[in-house]
Amino acid sequence: MLVCQVVAEFEDVEPDALYDVLHDPEYRSVWDTHMLAAEDAGHINVNNDVGYYASKYITARHANELDCVMQK
Repeated sequence: MLVCQVVAEFEDVEPDALYDVLHDPEYRSVWDTHMLAAEDAGHINVNNDVGYYASKYITARHANELDCVMQK
């Protein structure tokens, strides 16, 4: 299992706006050029859901596809 944590500061962006942009499934297809597919798999409770995300990524040697199941 791969776990990735990213830390960034955006001085001119409200936290609620950033959260909405990152988690809006319809808008994500506009800004995420690597996304191949995304689906909502279900809700655990009002604050947690499980989703499927497929993306393409390109390295210096390969172009690959990545499938992820995420809880957020």
